[in-house]
Amino acid sequence: MRIGSYEFRPGFVPTLAVVLVLPLLTALGFWQLDRAKETQAYLDSLHAGRQAAAINLNTTEPEYSVAQHRIATARGRYDSTHQFLLDNQVYKGRVGYHVLTPLRLSDVGAAVLVDRGWVAAPFDRKVLPDVGVPETERGVSGVIDKGPSVAVRLGRAYVGQGDWPQRIGYVDFSYIAQALPYRVTPYLIRLDPDAGDGFVRVPPKPAMGPEKNLGYAAQWFAMATAVVIIYFLVNLKRRVNDN
Repeated sequence: MRIGSYEFRPGFVPTLAVVLVLPLLTALGFWQLDRAKETQAYLDSLHAGRQAAAINLNTTEPEYSVAQHRIATARGRYDSTHQFLLDNQVYKGRVGYHVLTPLRLSDVGAAVLVDRGWVAAPFDRKVLPDVGVPETERGVSGVIDKGPSVAVRLGRAYVGQGDWPQRIGYVDFSYIAQALPYRVTPYLIRLDPDAGDGFVRVPPKPAMGPEKNLGYAAQWFAMATAVVIIYFLVNLKRRVNDN
């Protein structure tokens, strides 16, 4: 292709490199744009949950899509016999568990899991921490959530040996519903920081703002643009006058 006194003559190797690299850089840019939308939606949900009226789980059981991140109150009795220890939860550099205790709701016939917080794991991993709690009737409050996250979900949720409390690798409400002898809601309450009968309350890590995702997207698109410009300049040759 001729452009004035220059001729564009791309070689095979640089063309192949561009064909391989350019789609990747572009895809990473659009991925960051999608992440920005997801992050903004999450932050909007957090804000909406804080502004919404509290939910009384003794009188209503909304879908998670309606209840997520809202304050919830519940009255009932903890089931100290059937508790779950969410494994591999790190706090200040130490491995431990999040203690998930069913609260059997008064006059309802169902239960909701309560994340009572983080507790350190004994150095002997065969020994489980003492997470017993009185089963007297009480009221609890906290934020409705899906539970603490884990890096990777591999295999089945249950990683224990058949005894209670059960050690689980991740929160799987389908498994939890099968393990308990009563109905349980498909979400949990993250116990208030100042509530009793809990352990270390670890708030969820704040989401990275969407502006950072947009910044990363701009970087990927800028790199893609630079690749195109470099490819064009490297393969643009001055025409030799044959006369």
